[in-house]
Amino acid sequence: MKEPIVCPVCNATNKPKAVTCRVCGERLVERREKGGRKAPVVLQRVMSGEMFSAVVVSGSEGVRRSRSALDAPALAPEAAVPTEPEPLSDADVSRIVREVLGHSQRGDFVQAIAMSDRILAERPRDTKALIVKADALFRAGHHREAAAVFDALVGLDPENAKLWLDRARIQKAMEEFPAALQSYDTALALDAKLADGWYERALVLESLKNLPGAIESLAKTLELKRDHPQAVRKRVDLERVQSRAAVQSVADDIEREIAQIEERARARVAANGAAAGDVLAEGPQAPVAEPEAPATAEAAAAAPAPAAGSSPKPRRERVTGRVFTYVDGLDEALNGGIPEGHVVVVAGPPGTLKSSVCLSVLAFNAAKEGRRVLYVSFEEAPDTLGMNARSLGLPVDDAPALLRIVDGRALADGLAADEGWVDGFAARLRALRAEHAFEILALDSLDGIEALGRFPDRRRAIFRLFEHLRGLGATALVVTERPDLVVQGVVITGRWAEDFLADGVVQLRHHFVSDVEVQRRVRVVKMRGTRHDPSFLSLLVEDGRLRVTRAMST
Repeated sequence: MKEPIVCPVCNATNKPKAVTCRVCGERLVERREKGGRKAPVVLQRVMSGEMFSAVVVSGSEGVRRSRSALDAPALAPEAAVPTEPEPLSDADVSRIVREVLGHSQRGDFVQAIAMSDRILAERPRDTKALIVKADALFRAGHHREAAAVFDALVGLDPENAKLWLDRARIQKAMEEFPAALQSYDTALALDAKLADGWYERALVLESLKNLPGAIESLAKTLELKRDHPQAVRKRVDLERVQSRAAVQSVADDIEREIAQIEERARARVAANGAAAGDVLAEGPQAPVAEPEAPATAEAAAAAPAPAAGSSPKPRRERVTGRVFTYVDGLDEALNGGIPEGHVVVVAGPPGTLKSSVCLSVLAFNAAKEGRRVLYVSFEEAPDTLGMNARSLGLPVDDAPALLRIVDGRALADGLAADEGWVDGFAARLRALRAEHAFEILALDSLDGIEALGRFPDRRRAIFRLFEHLRGLGATALVVTERPDLVVQGVVITGRWAEDFLADGVVQLRHHFVSDVEVQRRVRVVKMRGTRHDPSFLSLLVEDGRLRVTRAMST
């Protein structure tokens, strides 16, 4: 077996056939003279049958074999002719870089760093040598030195997104999270398609306690790479944590409000000497104002007289803290509208205008009052829903910046069908509210939500969903399919978990006036916090407006 060659300069071992030292670049075989001064070559055969070249060195005794011979270590150091190392060629640099990577993978970091320095001694701005040196430093645990190398790299090539990404990874490993976030943002600004960069940025944001930003970054990761398993799991975990924090925040707010109410009640009792039961009695209902009297005699004379046979219609004052439905007659039945912040179930069989009623409420509030509203459809595509609304004359195009219709299936994409589905979906609604700041929300429908979530415990899941909706601080309308059950002319509503958990229930149904005539009817079954008319009202569509009237009994 051939013995390795020992470099006379750095004492590094080299292969028997090596020409230059793999560490310091020292030439191991003497240069041959050019032209006519070239020494004669003598071939020598050894017992193994191998052939070795030999050169005649003038001024020395006998023939000296080359450094590739087996007895190369036996040569006296003074017999070698000192020569200057040749400059590294591009091929030499590529070869040394490959060897540096090999040393790093084998854990020989000292050798890898020394070989990188060999290149940098001649080429201090060589990016490949700087990168492999930084990699070796990082693997060896010298994070600060590796970060300094990458600082130099991004200074040499500030438009290279991958250099910024590697710099951010080193800063993240050193737990310098604000600096790492800046480096990730710079890398992603240069190349927004780095899916791993978005994922790692989310981890940094999680460490900085910025859960909404982390969830948004994970959403960008899955947009670029839908099958990113770590991003999918991390997003579910963060959405669950965020939803729990939101529920706890709502519970804390409620406890604070209750404490403030009790404190004010005790203060009033102490001030007025009244009993606590009188103080805590139910508050007054929304007032109905009488017709305003003319301020002057001239105004009274100019006011139009009521038509013959008719009585003046009293003007209902707009009640604060209510969502006006803009369904003629329904707000009167609700005594001023839906209380803000309520979760209201809109139930009925197909064809009873459930979706149209909800979309009408949203469209008119956006057009008339400038409220931001959001309609989430799990059943129909947003374009189809808008086309159907226009066919009824609803003002869906009057305030397009305020009325937003989104596809619920796309919104819930990627959520695992388990108990955590509701928490993940609620987290995405909160992200939408942070972006759109909607005041009224419609979910169409609860059946579509159940199909996606596949809840093992339906009542528990609906309870959590409604609590999340209340935590948004918006008024929510939840559409649900409900069959008409009529037994001997009596409407049977049945027992539904959402009816007990919701703040309000609006029921729509078909009423058979005769064998051939059918009316749509609506009834406010339940509405907490307000007096309401529980009677059935006829639901009509006239000139782009929905209207309810007193139903005639048959």
